[in-house]
Amino acid sequence: MNSLDSLMRSISEAYDLHIKHMELIYDAVNKIFRITNDNDSLIFKIFNKRDHSKQRISFERKITSYISSHQPNSINPILAKAQIEKTYLYENQFYYGILTRECTGNPYLKNAGALSDDYLFGQALFTLHHIPPPPFRNPKHDTSNVKHLISKLGSPNRSQKTIQLKEIIQTLHNDINLTTLSHTECMMRCISHGDAWPGNALYSSNACTLIDFEHTRISDPAFDVATFIWWLTGSEHTELEKLKSWKKFINGYGESIKQLINNSTPTLIKTNQLRSLIFLHNNIIINKEILEYAQHQTFHLLDKLTPHLKSEHLLEALWKK
Repeated sequence: MNSLDSLMRSISEAYDLHIKHMELIYDAVNKIFRITNDNDSLIFKIFNKRDHSKQRISFERKITSYISSHQPNSINPILAKAQIEKTYLYENQFYYGILTRECTGNPYLKNAGALSDDYLFGQALFTLHHIPPPPFRNPKHDTSNVKHLISKLGSPNRSQKTIQLKEIIQTLHNDINLTTLSHTECMMRCISHGDAWPGNALYSSNACTLIDFEHTRISDPAFDVATFIWWLTGSEHTELEKLKSWKKFINGYGESIKQLINNSTPTLIKTNQLRSLIFLHNNIIINKEILEYAQHQTFHLLDKLTPHLKSEHLLEALWKK
């Protein structure tokens, strides 16, 4: 029995499914499978046990279910028969898994013509932020918390390029440490997606469904807005295209977005960059192109996001050539 067949059998037993077909549709650190059974098209996402705890997986399933109970068009998780965190063996590694019903919609168009998607994404994020906070607590590890992030910085190999990347990470971390306190003084609390860029949603003509709640926490909604700015800064759009995309996004979100862009925003943008670099360091073989991009993007942010930067000049500083 090959690895896919073995995984399919384990899922069938855990969820009491009659699986007709199963295929790998996303092959990265986390892996995603599409499952067809008698009645539904399902999505099964697996997370390497080495990097994820039972608590984190349980929280993602619980918060996704909670969001689904308040938003009918959201992802709908399915509980296993035993309702415990089972491990799954795939290609000689152990994973935790989350099963959901597949959502309909199209992926984000990664070109400048996707302006309506930016508007819909802003709307969806506003709706998420205004769901009443759930009665349960966050897991111990928060992927928007700088101390938690840096604690996960490993040493997967000692190649010269990995060492150089680690030095960039330390430089960025030292800079963030100078300003982190200003973020924690007046933080709002709501459901924050945690990885709010438009690729983590599916789109139709008049709706947007958020997906991928791995980093979702009860936290500051300003982090999600900073994530969108961070993503747009690193995109290949021109300055004009970035401004158009941003305008659509804030129009979708609404007037209340203004209070989420403040003196803490530069720190939150840099925190997104820190998380991205730590992910690369721990999971990716670093080549010359990756190192050069990481270096360019990081020092661009450090150069532009100075302590004295006013929030009203933020986007101009980041995007103007």
